[in-house]
Amino acid sequence: MRGFNSAIIKLTSRCNLNCTYCYMFNLEDRTYLRIPPRMSDFVADILLHKVEEYCRSKNISTFKLMFHGGEPTLWPLQQFIKLFDSAEAIRARGLHLNLSIQSNGYDLNPELIDLLAKHQVSIGISLDGPRAFNDSRRITHDKGGSYEKVLQNLKLLSEGKNAKIFGGVLCVANPEIPPAEFLSWVNLLPIKRIDVLWPMEFNYSNRPWSKDGFESYCKKPKYGIWFAELFRLWFEQDDPSLEIRIFMEILCIFLGSQRHADMLVNDTLDTLVVNTDGGIEYHDYLRPAGDGVTRTIYNIQSHSLDEVFKDNLFQYLHNLGSHLPSECTSCPYVRVCGGGFLPGRMARDSKFPSHRSVLCPDQYEFFKSIYELIRPHLQISSSIDRQFELGGGQPPLIHKLNTYII
Repeated sequence: MRGFNSAIIKLTSRCNLNCTYCYMFNLEDRTYLRIPPRMSDFVADILLHKVEEYCRSKNISTFKLMFHGGEPTLWPLQQFIKLFDSAEAIRARGLHLNLSIQSNGYDLNPELIDLLAKHQVSIGISLDGPRAFNDSRRITHDKGGSYEKVLQNLKLLSEGKNAKIFGGVLCVANPEIPPAEFLSWVNLLPIKRIDVLWPMEFNYSNRPWSKDGFESYCKKPKYGIWFAELFRLWFEQDDPSLEIRIFMEILCIFLGSQRHADMLVNDTLDTLVVNTDGGIEYHDYLRPAGDGVTRTIYNIQSHSLDEVFKDNLFQYLHNLGSHLPSECTSCPYVRVCGGGFLPGRMARDSKFPSHRSVLCPDQYEFFKSIYELIRPHLQISSSIDRQFELGGGQPPLIHKLNTYII
């Protein structure tokens, strides 16, 4: 049986921005009020020890540690130095630790960036489109905009000697941004490598169709239409240097790749969260459904990861493909969707994401539009599982997928 292959580490429970849609601070969950503002060296050391112990016992050769918050760059530099030195010692013993950090990019310490590069820690920066749209949502605590400062830091990061650690820009979808304007903005970024996320705030307690009703929403699902038009413009631009990760992943799946992709497929979720107090939690995808929904009885200081993995909900998430909502079984896009983005599958009365996503109309519209657009470039096999193969005369973008599929 497979086990955990990654962990999200909450180094801080505070942030220097106050984003309106933040699932950590501005939705239902209030865990941050009940835990320390930052993780201690003691907890961080135990965490690394438990990860190494777990990987040795399960013969796991690679494990991902993703540093989040709050804002992880608020963690003291000296603590980062100790953490990365310990990680290097583990790497020297033969376990490959894949380290990354996700930052809002608002206040980047040059010493920290040098340290990340030294220890091969990739960094992603969050930015939500052109200035006016970004600054309506990603704001400071005194309600100021963050765009200019983040963009300046993004340029310094992408153009300097440490550009090799820049993973890309993370955006949350916003249908208020005209897709053509959004794509033009992406083309002006220092490095044209981004990912666009479905919104996390929608679930069965906060439906996207609350005002207009479900039937009306199905006729015009705003997120699905927005994503579909953005994909069309990106695909027709046919520029292999412009990488929008979710689009690349969807194309790979349509072409027959069996790789697991975040936000797609939804067959397994093998990630745990460790908060600042050492508390082991379920994935952040479940957090918007209610206060304390992600909390468990486990703590990294007193439990092994093997014990944690046997937990009923962790087992459920590990075997998501076995819990496909019944409404999804006959959907032609079930293999790429798998029931939908997990936050939208949550209901207040349960910790288990057992429903199909409330964004189902959006995701159906999106996947249907992609399939219809790329079908002329594909050869459809006669096999019952409807795998796809490359057809003749593909655009450069399709050719690039040959090396992107793993």
